[in-house]
Amino acid sequence: MRHVVSQFGFKLQFCFLASYHIVKDTLVLGVGGAGADIAAYMAIKLKCPMIALNTVSHSLSNRKYGQTLLLGPKSCQGLPARTPARGRKAAEETRQDIIALLDGISQLVLVAGLGGGTGSGAVPAIARMAREQEIAVLAAVTLPFTLETNRRSVAKVCLQELEEAGATIVAFDHESWPMVSGGAALSLNAVLEAARDRLVGMTVKQLRLGRGLF
Repeated sequence: MRHVVSQFGFKLQFCFLASYHIVKDTLVLGVGGAGADIAAYMAIKLKCPMIALNTVSHSLSNRKYGQTLLLGPKSCQGLPARTPARGRKAAEETRQDIIALLDGISQLVLVAGLGGGTGSGAVPAIARMAREQEIAVLAAVTLPFTLETNRRSVAKVCLQELEEAGATIVAFDHESWPMVSGGAALSLNAVLEAARDRLVGMTVKQLRLGRGLF
């Protein structure tokens, strides 16, 4: 395993693309809008169950998510968390439902795009809940572009909290991906799809390493 210190100063585990495989006793939780979208794709590749978690009620109606859980129905009332503090509160409010989802699993993969309220606030809280149940936690996250100054600051705090919670972290930094290919500018959607594919590959690699498959 290669350890790389990010520009934030945290020691993250970056992995290379690997072939996809079935992972037993593993649950993928997609937290927030970006996290749920990436997790839905990841679960297909991993051939394991996936559940979408969000504070925004209408976002959970997407059929591709299958099972869903609304976070903080009282504190957020079906609306965006907006801040990490509210995202954390929403997760704590839904604590018993989250713990019920973790029953019978040995590995939890938490997927989120960091920088916003729901993912940045709820993911560390959920990681702590899982570690209390002695469940291995892998946080697969994306980091905002450098120009998103405030969002990157939020992401930095979240990474620290995940590290303190005892989660293994695989992170894709959007800033590391070229915006131009073959002399032509890439669309934002193309960049996001590339980030998704890269993060899924990194996650699969880490899961294989963790189970002694390499």
